[in-house]
Amino acid sequence: MLATVALRCLIALSLAMNSWAQDSMILVRHCDFDNFGNLTMSGIAAAREIGKAMNGRKINSIVSSPVTRTQQTAEEIRGVLEPKVAIKNEIKLSSVEDQAKNWVQYLRLQAYGGQGSGKVFVTHHEVISAFFEAEKIDLPIDFGAAYELIVTNGKLTAKALRQEK
Repeated sequence: MLATVALRCLIALSLAMNSWAQDSMILVRHCDFDNFGNLTMSGIAAAREIGKAMNGRKINSIVSSPVTRTQQTAEEIRGVLEPKVAIKNEIKLSSVEDQAKNWVQYLRLQAYGGQGSGKVFVTHHEVISAFFEAEKIDLPIDFGAAYELIVTNGKLTAKALRQEK
């Protein structure tokens, strides 16, 4: 009897872990950077912490803006992920305004179209702020913050996975 209960718990845990990979994506604000646009030591540590928190989840790829601090955040996250995944630069933009507008459209397509499942998106405060405003999400957006985005029955919800301490 006890073995049956334990087996059911393991099956439920396995299903829960697999449903994360199928139904959600992660949005990360780049980590702390210096005057030259490179991650600081605390930024590197924060990015690695985010990556470690994702181990055990099915991550298919990391999508990053082409800016150095987002690329470095993505690289540090990937460096601690097992197995390693590709980093993609799917959007090339000319200005912060274009970036925010195009990323919001892109993220909505990824979330509601189901194409973002298992992906990590590394971007900037302006992008996350514009996306949260469009989706009426009220969460703080600190350096190195990570959010899980889940669409259920056409409704998007977000929860913070990591905030600065």
